[in-house]
Amino acid sequence: MKQLPLLRGANGNGKSPRVQTLRNKKGELKRVREKSPKRKRDTKRARYLKQRRKEYDHFRCVNCGDGLWNGVKIEVDHIVPIVDGGEVENLHNMQTLCVPCHSRKSIEDGTLRLNRYQAEILLQKKTEYTIFSSLFQSLISTRSVESF
Repeated sequence: MKQLPLLRGANGNGKSPRVQTLRNKKGELKRVREKSPKRKRDTKRARYLKQRRKEYDHFRCVNCGDGLWNGVKIEVDHIVPIVDGGEVENLHNMQTLCVPCHSRKSIEDGTLRLNRYQAEILLQKKTEYTIFSSLFQSLISTRSVESF
């Protein structure tokens, strides 16, 4: 698709600057998302540490024990996820897992993160309710019954 003049300003109307509305050769409107720049995560040091971790764990999953000799792909996982503050390039925060175990652990980590977030939201709502309730009670107690 050839990029033709932009029809709607991406920054002018509050829309994401990465999404553009373009007209193709047939004259049809099409929304195109710009490719986001890829983060360079797999540095030489990271590859070296991953290889060291695999060697340390004898190229096998620390959870179920399957290894390369069984034809199972081995991946290096962060014990404490980076999103939760885990260290990126630290051998003590890495473990080798097979693909099924890694998928299972990633789902569990995501579920725990979601539960933690939902608990924070509920606590915030409960705190707001408590504050509102106490203000309402103080308002009622200051007014006499006769004023109602």
